[in-house]
Amino acid sequence: MYCTKCGTKSDEDHKFCADCGAPLMAPETAPNPEVASSAILNPTTPLSTPTAATAQTRWDPTWNAAPARTKEPGKIFLLVTGILYIVFGAFIALAMIGLLTSTDEWLWEYGGEAMRGAWNIYYTAELFHGFFWIFIGIMGIVNRINRKRADLLLCLGIADIVILVSMYIIAALLGVLSYNIDSLSLLPFYLILPVLYIVGAARKRAVGKETPHG
Repeated sequence: MYCTKCGTKSDEDHKFCADCGAPLMAPETAPNPEVASSAILNPTTPLSTPTAATAQTRWDPTWNAAPARTKEPGKIFLLVTGILYIVFGAFIALAMIGLLTSTDEWLWEYGGEAMRGAWNIYYTAELFHGFFWIFIGIMGIVNRINRKRADLLLCLGIADIVILVSMYIIAALLGVLSYNIDSLSLLPFYLILPVLYIVGAARKRAVGKETPHG
């Protein structure tokens, strides 16, 4: 190496110049020409390999995405049947109130004075059945998304079928069914509503078992 002060050549292991005594400084290490040329020829080569820590900090476009909406089987069944229950229940309740408070003209067509008590009992039972339909409809609409109430809705639908059949039995026992025998043909139609209600509750109950935290 050469002294930077006087220019005298000195050995590599000397720390001071033999002529002027100035401290000798080792020359800077030159870059490797092979590495430099490789970097120039391959500009896309990464300077360093990302570690696990840097990989975790990379931006994930889905981290703030809205959660996928889960399907609610049975919701449409409960909504539609709930609305129909309320409408038909209100109609039945109003009709029974009208019959219970009307004049006696209808008695001459349905057994006369002797059947007054039987018809009043039957119409009173139908009145409460109409209120029950309104209650079922409200419960179905309010709880159509609540999976925890699926068992309750299922029981309400089954109870309505039992009540419907019981109403025909009561009518037969009271003797009023013989005056309205055509109503037996409407029984399948009356059963459609609770059956659809039960289907909606059963589908929601099945999903609730698969996802207990839903």
